[in-house]
Amino acid sequence: MSVSSLLIGWYRRHRRDLPWRQTRDPYAIWVSEVILQQTRVEQGLPYYQRFMQAFPCLSDLAGARTSEVLGLWQGLGYYSRARNMHQAAMQVMERYGGAMPSDYASLIALKGVGEYTAAAVASMSSSEAVPVVDGNVIRVLARLHGLEDDPGRAGMRRRLAELMKELMLGHDPGEMNQAVMEFGALQCVPRAPRCGDCPLSHHCKALALDRVEVLPFRRPAKTPRERHINYIVLTDPSSPRDLFLRKQDHQGIWKDLWTFPMVESPVAIQEEELSANPDFHRLMQGVEYHRPSLVLCLRHILSHQRLEACFFSVGLKHPSSTLPQELLRFSPGKLPPMPRLMHRYLEKGTGQGPARKP
Repeated sequence: MSVSSLLIGWYRRHRRDLPWRQTRDPYAIWVSEVILQQTRVEQGLPYYQRFMQAFPCLSDLAGARTSEVLGLWQGLGYYSRARNMHQAAMQVMERYGGAMPSDYASLIALKGVGEYTAAAVASMSSSEAVPVVDGNVIRVLARLHGLEDDPGRAGMRRRLAELMKELMLGHDPGEMNQAVMEFGALQCVPRAPRCGDCPLSHHCKALALDRVEVLPFRRPAKTPRERHINYIVLTDPSSPRDLFLRKQDHQGIWKDLWTFPMVESPVAIQEEELSANPDFHRLMQGVEYHRPSLVLCLRHILSHQRLEACFFSVGLKHPSSTLPQELLRFSPGKLPPMPRLMHRYLEKGTGQGPARKP
C-alpha cells in the first residue's frame, strides 16, 4: 500500500473529533487555524468555541470592538494574532462583502495570513491542492525521507512542499494536509515517537538509519532576552480595590492591552531604587504618595523574552490626587483586556505582608 493511502487510512481511524473538521466553512476553519498557531489543540479548543459563539459570522467579528476581540483572547498569548484577525475580517467586509474567500491567492493577501494559514484554509474549505508545511509536516517528511537539511532554508521548504503535493495525488488535498499534521501530532511526535506501531515504519528512512531522534534538523534555540519590569500598583485609600491601568499604545507584545504603569530597569531593584528612578518621578509628578512597597515578583516566560516582573504598591495620600491622563480607574468587576501576567498578579498579590520573590 502507498504511503499516501496508509496516511489517509491512519487518519480516518485515529483523527481527533474537532469542530473545525466538521465544516467546509472557510471562516470557521480560518478562526481555528489562527487560534492554533503556537498553541496546543487542548488549549486552543475552548478559545475557538468561545470565539465562534461570540462571533458566529465574519461580519460579527468585523463589527466588534478591538477590546472585545482582545478580551476573548486573554491568556492565549501572541496578541498580534487577534489584532490581525480582526483587521483581516474588516478587509473581507470591504473587498468581498463579508464572504470569506476560500482560494489561496485571496487568503494570503489578507492581514496576518501567511503561507501556512492560506494553504490550510484553501485546502480544507475548497480542496485546493496547496500543501501545508508546518512543524508536524516537516517532522514527518524529514524522517520519512531521511532529509538532513535545515527546514528554514528555502530549498528545503520547496522540497517539502513538493513531497506534500505528491502525497495529495489521488486524494482530497485538505484531508491529506490534515492527515500528515495529525500524524505528526499524535504518532510521529518530537520525542519518543511511536515507531513500534507506526504504519509507515517500513517506508521510514530515519528509522532504518537510526536517525529518528535527530531529525528534523533543529537550529540551536536563541537565548531569551532578559528584562526587569517594575509595575506600579497605585492604591486609592477611599477605594482600595480599584485599579489604575494604562493602555499599551506602543508597538509590542501587549499592544492595545491594559497594564499597570511600569518602569523598566537593567537589573532588579528595591523600593529605595524605585523611589529614586527618574521615570518613576515623571509618572508621579505632582502626586503625593506613600513610600513604594514591594508586594510580589513573578517570572513570566514569553517566546523571545523572559520577564522578571516586580509589583510595587504605591498608596496615594489623597483620594482626589490628579494622575496622568493615560491612567484610567477600573473596578475589579469591570476590567479591560489585560495580559495574563496582570491576572497572575491579581490572583497572587495581596498588597499586604512581605514581598515574595519568584
